[in-house]
Amino acid sequence: MKAQTRFVGLDVHRQFVMVTAVDAQQHVLFDAIRVPLDSIKVWARTHLQATDHVALEATTNAWAVYDAMLPLVAEVTVADAHKMSLISRSPRKTDPHDALVLAKLLAANLLPAVWVPPEAVRELRSLIAHRRHLVRDRTASKNRLHSVLHRHNLYLPQGDPFSEANRGWWHALTLSRAEQMRVRHELLHIQHLSQLIEEVEAEIAHLSTQAPWCAQLAFLIQLPGVSWLSGMTILECHW
Repeated sequence: MKAQTRFVGLDVHRQFVMVTAVDAQQHVLFDAIRVPLDSIKVWARTHLQATDHVALEATTNAWAVYDAMLPLVAEVTVADAHKMSLISRSPRKTDPHDALVLAKLLAANLLPAVWVPPEAVRELRSLIAHRRHLVRDRTASKNRLHSVLHRHNLYLPQGDPFSEANRGWWHALTLSRAEQMRVRHELLHIQHLSQLIEEVEAEIAHLSTQAPWCAQLAFLIQLPGVSWLSGMTILECHW
């Protein structure tokens, strides 16, 4: 006997997942149930069927749930969260309602789906974003040191003002105790962030030698002005 196709909606939250399902005729197969997020994998292995079609929204923690569902069911679709907010506006908006809307739109083939990046793409995007945040924080710290000099009508030293060679120049400035402490802290912060950035870049460099990146990067770095790092950034944006 052919198994019934079920369309399962997962409304994923920080600590739980609201689950419900409908059939192809939009009939609700079971009322929405609340499953703790740390138990969703066990629940899925016990209750989901190989013929099920599953839908969830693209949220921060959606990918882990997506990866857990994928080997257990026929298909997992990730919905565009912004478009879903426009489609499912309702004065009755609740977690069970959201899960039901996902299931019904999936059954009707009307779910606004997004492309799901492979795990390798997600990993690279995470590293690129992490590096961007570290560089932004380091730049902010450097700007604060520029402000110290500006307040006291001082000029930058020769060369890279934040290099190890100029560390003594900063410490020798005639400033108040409070300003000296701020300068010392900012220099330490810059040094620490630089070490973290180097570590992230080393990991990105390692990925650049692995599939699926190495083949495409070999072509990109032949273009004028494209380094291995900018090439990897281009790839994570346009994969």
